[in-house]
Amino acid sequence: MANSDLISRKRLHLQKGGTSPAQGRSVAIFDPRPRTRRSPCPACFELMDMGIGNVTGEDLAIDATWPPAFSSVADTDVLIAGLPSKSHCKELVQIYLTSFASLFHVLHDPSFQSQYQSFEGDPNSVPLSWLALLYTTLATAVLALPHDSYILVDLSRKQTAFERIADLTARYRGLAMKCLEADNYLWNNNLTTVQALVILIYSISHTHGPTWSLIGLACNIAVSIGCHVDPDAFVVDNVEKEQRRRCWAALMMLYTQQNATMGNIASSRFMFQSDARAPADVDDRDIALNTTSRDRPTQMTYLLAKFRLYDLCAEICESVLSTQQPDIYVIPSLDARIQTEQRGWHARYMESGTSDEMPAYHYAHLNILYSYSGHLALLLHQHAMSDNRVGDGSIRWSRERSLQEAKRILAIHQEFESCPRLAPFKWYNRGLGSFHAFHAAVLMIASLRVSLSEQETAEQHELLQRSLACFQVMSELSPLCARAHPILCRLYARAQAETTPLITPPLSAGLIDDLSNEFDWDALSSQIQPQQWLTPSNMPWEQLNTLVMV
Repeated sequence: MANSDLISRKRLHLQKGGTSPAQGRSVAIFDPRPRTRRSPCPACFELMDMGIGNVTGEDLAIDATWPPAFSSVADTDVLIAGLPSKSHCKELVQIYLTSFASLFHVLHDPSFQSQYQSFEGDPNSVPLSWLALLYTTLATAVLALPHDSYILVDLSRKQTAFERIADLTARYRGLAMKCLEADNYLWNNNLTTVQALVILIYSISHTHGPTWSLIGLACNIAVSIGCHVDPDAFVVDNVEKEQRRRCWAALMMLYTQQNATMGNIASSRFMFQSDARAPADVDDRDIALNTTSRDRPTQMTYLLAKFRLYDLCAEICESVLSTQQPDIYVIPSLDARIQTEQRGWHARYMESGTSDEMPAYHYAHLNILYSYSGHLALLLHQHAMSDNRVGDGSIRWSRERSLQEAKRILAIHQEFESCPRLAPFKWYNRGLGSFHAFHAAVLMIASLRVSLSEQETAEQHELLQRSLACFQVMSELSPLCARAHPILCRLYARAQAETTPLITPPLSAGLIDDLSNEFDWDALSSQIQPQQWLTPSNMPWEQLNTLVMV
């Protein structure tokens, strides 16, 4: 457990002769270009040139009483006592590795599993930073538990499944922070500290909690141990190098996501100077061999594809959503890039045959990539849904593309709910998956008012009714679905009231009878700004609910 876990600033051997990172240039989430070996801190070389040699924090400390130990909980036994039973702990760790690690692949799974086995043999032998990491994985794993899980009943006294999940996630996140505090993590930090914070932030983001301060803290700690510098500059093994690259890339992704909640996704690419290369597109088992795979998908293929989509999202925000009249060539160009990405995934993931033959996590990866890219297409073509120029060719094309992607998003939403192979990933539908489906459903409901063929309209009704059923089922564990479901029901009923239903029975005859035939659909478009479709936290839920209830 001493390898990557215990390497901190005072054990980081820098190789003299590198140049300092480039100044004053903008960078994306990570720089894919090969780099020369560099130091994270040019001042370190100045100290070496002065004859100080390998300088550590202790060597330069003026006051030996600083930094202070500010935590009142420093007893490892007390912190370990907060863990669930061995059987529950082991099962939650496995759930994390199955349901989350493949989608947010920050850890080196074989190393983490080996460390966990060592922990089971001698719990007091692990560093506090690793114990914090364990607690963050437990807090995240709880989010994937079904409503009838015996683990929820065994570990929490709360009354409902949602309350039990909230209780356990809060408990384990709190214990993770206590472990970090007991370790004096603000001064005594290492790669494991950063990993624990990254997974903690990821977990909180999926429950739409506040993460801004934690992201700033994690970024600064990551910089302090040199994660922003490509690890080829350090004397570390290949596993350590990839874990550092993964941590930095994951932090930049989380930073981008958090910026998106403020409608500011474009600027997040330019906040940090870094020469860290992208993580290698390689499975964990192949890292030590220093090989890559360009044909079959790997454990990192999904995350690397998401980074490219975030760059596309930034361009859509900057070139389309932030301007009244986007260039006429921009939208087709960006749409073509979305479709190019989609064709690339299909070719790579389906290289070995049908979807039934690929591992379940690859099937989940492919569906999530299609869902998110479809969401980007809806953002890109958002203007067409409020444009009344029916005869305009470009508007008609944008509407067709929007409907095409909306249908696929709703089909994926239903697949996550019904497909047994995707059961470990159902948690995705409690958050972003359902938000993307909500966007698609609103668009499809609005399109029912447009003249379509009888077959197309019947297909849309069927998709919408199945989607509404999914939202209703998930409302027990998803606050987002609980908010979205009544809004969608009301909108769908209004659309049915204005058109001749082609299927029997309609959604709710009683609800339709209660509604006026007049509804200002243009007001619906004007109430939601395009940037508000970026993330669930941007959505004016109360305002939207009031509008549809009028």
